[in-house]
Amino acid sequence: MNPPGKESNEVLDYAISGWTSFVANDYNKRSVAEKAFGKALAQPLDKEVKAFIIRQLRKIGTDESVNVLADFLTDSYLSDDASQALVSIGTEKAHDALLIALSSGGSDEIRLNLVNAIAQTDYQKAEPALLSLLSNSTQEKMEKVILNALANVGSEDALEPLREAAAKAGFAYNKNSATASYIKLLDRLNNGNPKLVEKEAKKLLSTASRQNDTGLRSAAMQLILAQESTKK
Repeated sequence: MNPPGKESNEVLDYAISGWTSFVANDYNKRSVAEKAFGKALAQPLDKEVKAFIIRQLRKIGTDESVNVLADFLTDSYLSDDASQALVSIGTEKAHDALLIALSSGGSDEIRLNLVNAIAQTDYQKAEPALLSLLSNSTQEKMEKVILNALANVGSEDALEPLREAAAKAGFAYNKNSATASYIKLLDRLNNGNPKLVEKEAKKLLSTASRQNDTGLRSAAMQLILAQESTKK
């Protein structure tokens, strides 16, 4: 494949993408393709070419590709594609790689990519790292992504930080998504801890009444109604 700016790769891109789709449902052919892509990524190729290859692994990658992809998680150009490929693989090993990279630091851009990827999983082992990031975050964009991730993977431990973030935003829906994240976490916790959710939802309903916020009142009522259904 040619680096960007030289000869077009359009025909070759189309052929490789078609081949990836063709082998996706055939274990043996898929394995051969996956190994070929892994070997290609070890070559000194242009980063845009590597990004294209990583996107192929997003379609057919397995645990065998996790270590290969993990090497690109700290590359500012390739981290987003690599993290999304690991999300698609979706195994414990893939999720572990995301957390290891997040815990290793890196630029804000890279951490945003990693947190956004974790937000698309149900990887609860990432919660302590996310809570630590939230407590030290000074950027609204980063905070918004972390709050969303905690809404998706957090436990009761994330409830107080998300409630505080929502309160800081005045329980408004248009400020860093804190309120939406808080309510989403409550909804997730409803099956496992309905009494806690009921208590939080009633507080939220009281706040909505004081603020005359019909949207917030509706969200609180939905939580209470959903909580009631868990008792049946």
